[in-house]
Amino acid sequence: MNFINFPLYELFTFLWNRESSRGIVNSMIHRDEVKKLAELALLAVDDSELDTLTKEMDSILEYISEINTFTADIKNERKKPLLYNVMREDEVIHKEGEYTERILKEMPSTDGKYLNVKKIL
Repeated sequence: MNFINFPLYELFTFLWNRESSRGIVNSMIHRDEVKKLAELALLAVDDSELDTLTKEMDSILEYISEINTFTADIKNERKKPLLYNVMREDEVIHKEGEYTERILKEMPSTDGKYLNVKKIL
């Protein structure tokens, strides 16, 4: 089996190094960084597209920075976990064996108190 040699490690390292020590992404990505990112992602980008991509990626990084500061505030303010068990306890509402005889009578093939079914696999 042939695999494409995609430099994922280099791509993720590049993106990881864009983050500051506090975990907030630095805004204002440079044109050279977008070009390097396109090369790592094996994308052919000409100079006319490079300016557009730089502006778009800069706005994306600013948005991510805003989200990161927002989630950091939420983590500090949250007192109880957001996830909790909403399941109810299981209750037995029928007597054990109440429907066993009826089910066995309806089955075309049985073996004692076991149901015979066709093999699927």
